[in-house]
Amino acid sequence: MVSWILLSDLAIAAGDAGGEEAHRAWDTAITGCREALESAAARSAAPADRASLLLKLAACLRRHPRPDWDGATACFERALDLCRMPGQSTDRGLILYMFASCLHDRPQPDWDRALAAAREALDCFRATGDSEGLRGGLYQLGWILQARPEPRVLEAATAYRELVGLARASGEREELERALTRLAAALDSLPEPDLEGSISAWREAAETCVSPNARLALVATLDAAGRFAEADDEARALAPADLPVESPDPAVSAPACRRRAWLALRRNDLAEALAWTACVHWGPEAARARLVEAIVRLARGEEPLARAAVESLGPAGADEMDDLGWGRKVAAAFFRRHAPAVARAGLAFFDALGEARLAR
Repeated sequence: MVSWILLSDLAIAAGDAGGEEAHRAWDTAITGCREALESAAARSAAPADRASLLLKLAACLRRHPRPDWDGATACFERALDLCRMPGQSTDRGLILYMFASCLHDRPQPDWDRALAAAREALDCFRATGDSEGLRGGLYQLGWILQARPEPRVLEAATAYRELVGLARASGEREELERALTRLAAALDSLPEPDLEGSISAWREAAETCVSPNARLALVATLDAAGRFAEADDEARALAPADLPVESPDPAVSAPACRRRAWLALRRNDLAEALAWTACVHWGPEAARARLVEAIVRLARGEEPLARAAVESLGPAGADEMDDLGWGRKVAAAFFRRHAPAVARAGLAFFDALGEARLAR
């Protein structure tokens, strides 16, 4: 049995690496795990050993080039049946955590079962005092609550608040930043956004963690709350070059380039903002880059060029209307430092743009 467990680990590594042998490696591991399971059942092997094999098989079925989601789900269900005995809470919590992940990763997620599994996993982690499992489980629970078709954002925020407290106690700065980021985003997306709570979370993330993106989000949230003077101070603490570019690949670095363009605009450096928007030509960030360009053009009195910048926007789907809402907020924060006539003209441009897109 041990040899097949090791083989499945090697198959996962081979599959992650890709190449011509990856498909064959997954098939071999799946076959081996199934044979080992038959052997373990014939020998009446310990439940924990059989559950371990089922988890390996589930991993291979999920990550195969042609995933067998139903097969992986069945493996988790069988493993859970084997871990219903007293004293198995730790193992059961981990299996439930992985099961919830499998259920929400499916092409057609089973959100209700994923949520139930995530909640039960948390109960197991609490019962055994597994602090690491509890932190991971809270993050997973919050994510599922927000990602489901009918988000339950207030419950997600409650989970993230507990996660922030545990992350502070752990002393792991990256984990704390991730928890604060999720909490701030949840508070900001409530039906009635809790901007003060979001500002507090972003500020703690900016002051205690290493990523400048938290300070950038703090600037945006202060703007949304109308606390422009504080936003000015935070924006002056950053330079566009401080924001990391994740990759030389333009498609990957587009989010950072768009963020740099927005920060340059927020600092009133129109030339630099325009230069960064020119780095984003396609992909999901292109719409927001064009909106930043339009704001720059309007500030320069170049309305025809502003209109040309937004002509490339795609159909008026839900994503684009979100982009337009974002653009109007950015425009409102930017133009408030200009003469009233210029501010009115800039915001009128965005209002007319939104109406025109909806009419298409």
